[in-house]
Amino acid sequence: MDAIPLTVAISLALVLTFLVLFWRERSRSPKGGAERDSLQPLADEIRRPSKPSR
Repeated sequence: MDAIPLTVAISLALVLTFLVLFWRERSRSPKGGAERDSLQPLADEIRRPSKPSR
């Protein structure tokens, strides 16, 4: 019967960790984030015009 309290304690610790990390990420950059930055095109990318095929 000691497994149930241990499981509940570990589950609560995981939930608390998730909430802390989630709120820290949200407060760090409200208009951006890793997901948004990954969708932006690369700033250093240079597009070269393609040569027309004959």
